Amino acid sequence: MTEGERRFYLREIQSHWAAPRISSERVAELVAAHLVEHSTEAAGMIRLTHAGVVEKTASRQRKSNSTLSLVRKPDNPARHRRNRQGPPRPLV
Repeated sequence: MTEGERRFYLREIQSHWAAPRISSERVAELVAAHLVEHSTEAAGMIRLTHAGVVEKTASRQRKSNSTLSLVRKPDNPARHRRNRQGPPRPLV
């Protein structure tokens, strides 16, 4: 399993005990990588380990060196008021 696939499947797993929404083969690969653990009390329940949480949060962080802001600025309401006016009326 590649790093991208691992991160993709980690997004489907929570840090609390829950039933997996991925195939058992993928769960077995993540268990072998020590990213998730099985519950000994409830059958079929898994959760992220500390290493899994670290890798999951690392996949969310942007690794861009761009100085462009990716956040959309709110529209200026004064600009919209001007646009709502109809065309100018002709002088008579």
